[in-house]
Amino acid sequence: MDSLNEELQSVNKPISEMFDCVSAFKMKLKLWDNQLKMNNLAYFSHLKSVESKCYLNMQKYTKSFTLLRHELEEQFQNFSIAEPEFKLFAFPLVADIQTAPDNLQMELISLQCDSKQNQYFAEMKLHDFYSQLPKDRYPHLRSFGLRMIAMFGSEHACEQFFFLVHNNKKRRSIEI
Repeated sequence: MDSLNEELQSVNKPISEMFDCVSAFKMKLKLWDNQLKMNNLAYFSHLKSVESKCYLNMQKYTKSFTLLRHELEEQFQNFSIAEPEFKLFAFPLVADIQTAPDNLQMELISLQCDSKQNQYFAEMKLHDFYSQLPKDRYPHLRSFGLRMIAMFGSEHACEQFFFLVHNNKKRRSIEI
């Protein structure tokens, strides 16, 4: 959980990358849960080391993983609902035009056929790419991209600040 928290606190991480981190973590939890159910301790070195010394009740651990997975699903259910938007934001050059919102379809066709913008997309970070899209040619797509960039923007900046303050306090208390 700490590694997921740190990844989500990264500076200038687009919402689509945060979604990827959460999705990967949920998949890992599912894998670990299934492996525990089969008594496979490949990713549990501590449990593996004590397994030969005592009886381990795997049901207790699998129950904890199941509860954790459900809690994570609940916490990030809005992320799952917005997945199509995150995918469109991260991969506009290969987006399925038919499933894209109506107001973006014509601009997506133009973008996917625009060699210059395709090159920019390959060379730039997402926030730079959407910021440079010409307002006159891609007004809706640019607005969509900037809205996605701004999602959680100010709240995320505050959370990062408090995360840094908390870590600095923790470091200082360790030094004392």
